[in-house]
Amino acid sequence: MARISKSSVPDALTFANLGLGIISMLVTFGGDYRLAALLIMAAGLADRYDGRIARYLNVSSEYGKKLDSLADFVSFGIAPALLVFQLYGFSNYGAAGYLLVLAFPMAAAYKLAKADSQGCGTSFIYDESPVLAGTALSLFAFVTADMPVAPQLAVIITAALTYLLAARFTSKLG
Repeated sequence: MARISKSSVPDALTFANLGLGIISMLVTFGGDYRLAALLIMAAGLADRYDGRIARYLNVSSEYGKKLDSLADFVSFGIAPALLVFQLYGFSNYGAAGYLLVLAFPMAAAYKLAKADSQGCGTSFIYDESPVLAGTALSLFAFVTADMPVAPQLAVIITAALTYLLAARFTSKLG
């Protein structure tokens, strides 16, 4: 009988995070925006526990850290940006709408790469800000998916979260 290694448990949660982000994007293109937002929030739960379980089992690895960053980029960078792009018709804003949907995941990638390169494994600002921003954007989409909201509000919230992702909060960290 095959033995399951201890590292398989946190890796499975990280792959769940990644899979939920990918499925969220597919569901977004299908037009079920509330489900897409819920999938991103579920990815947040998987992300919350993968690292904790890895530390508890003492199975932390460079592979796991890089996989986690990739999963976070997809689930909390790309998926929420596509969700608001589709839901609020950012394409109607022409190049500005496309730039905004591009800027959000790029800011998330910047923050994740900075955390990886500086070894900020204990820095809340670098480790969790893409997850928080992506989840906040998804929560906004979930709450407003079935109600009339000015698309300009979605643009403002997306731009503000993008700015917060890209901003340096302290000279010590950034």
